Amino acid sequence: MKPKIALILALIILALSALQIRASVPHGFYDVTLHGADPTGVADSTAALQAAISSLVRV
Repeated sequence: MKPKIALILALIILALSALQIRASVPHGFYDVTLHGADPTGVADSTAALQAAISSLVRV
């Protein structure tokens, strides 16, 4: 497979995955994985959680 086609397919799959994740989050909840939080809890997600909180705060 040509590299450009593989890249395009990978981007399409990534976009579809993001849409599926957003659709699975119940109303009234916020998906912090959109800011890079690790859903497994293995990696430190402190910065991602702070980014998510900061994006919600309007000054």
